[in-house]
Amino acid sequence: LDDLTWRYPNSFWSAPNDFFMDGPVVNLGADFGMMPSAFEPGGIVQHEFFVAGTPVIAFKTGGLKDSVFEFKWDSNEGNGFLFESFTAGDFMYAMERAIGTFHNKEKYGTLRQNARASTMDGATVTRAWTKEFYRLRKKVFIDNELVGKEMLKIPLDWDISKYNDSYIDEYIYNTYISPIELRKEDDVDNSFASFDDLLKKGSKDPIAATTFKLSLGTKSVGRVYISGSFDGWKQKHPLIYDSYTNTWFLTMHLGKGKHLYKYIVDDNWTYNPNENITKDEAGNINNIALVEQTYICLLYTSDAADERSSVDLGGRRIIKKK
Repeated sequence: LDDLTWRYPNSFWSAPNDFFMDGPVVNLGADFGMMPSAFEPGGIVQHEFFVAGTPVIAFKTGGLKDSVFEFKWDSNEGNGFLFESFTAGDFMYAMERAIGTFHNKEKYGTLRQNARASTMDGATVTRAWTKEFYRLRKKVFIDNELVGKEMLKIPLDWDISKYNDSYIDEYIYNTYISPIELRKEDDVDNSFASFDDLLKKGSKDPIAATTFKLSLGTKSVGRVYISGSFDGWKQKHPLIYDSYTNTWFLTMHLGKGKHLYKYIVDDNWTYNPNENITKDEAGNINNIALVEQTYICLLYTSDAADERSSVDLGGRRIIKKK
């Protein structure tokens, strides 16, 4: 930060030593708060911005993706702007959308109201962090407030003769557990496996965030979708429209390899001449996305002195640089 301040005195300013004294004032006076964190398990800083009514531009990871939501002009929903591909280009595109909204004072005013209204109680963030620490130590986190609420649901005339094992198991499964959260016992036992083992295990099915953009030069289009070989051409994925750049965009997480795709503009299938194209055997023109091998890092944060000793925090993963 000091280096950037010295190199760009007319464009960049920072005072990290004064953060805990003047931080709230800076949050209040800022137009946007930027949090391009590669990893953020819970996140409190975004809520410090939200308290001041300041929208946030953030990388879609951990607690940030659970609290920062893309602002949409058509519905006036959202409290910030997100980017999913951890690249400078995608980060800059998120900032472009933010600047475009800033220039529209009515929309920007709504965005600040949404940010202020989305402030989360610190107790909620603290509870999330506590659950992670318990899980890392293979302990069961007991939420006394939740237990108290559940106890109140027990009828006063209940006795042991009414106990039913199958009912209790079914109730817990349907209430607190979804099938996707179930893991084999050997997976749980590997929670503290070596970082190399975890990295190798995570790399079996590598994915990479890929952003698709389509500029049509007109606002008269009603809806734009994308469909491709990444899911067997079975689904139409809706794109988001950015009024400032007049661009339809969508970020998808794709596996390694070649993926053919096309855009669907108001029920008309087309391709983007500004993106890579290819022809199939029948002469049809499709766009093509080439996704290279990616390395998965389960934790990469300044809080870890040695990244090789890092562990999985709740299954949140970021892309590790080659």
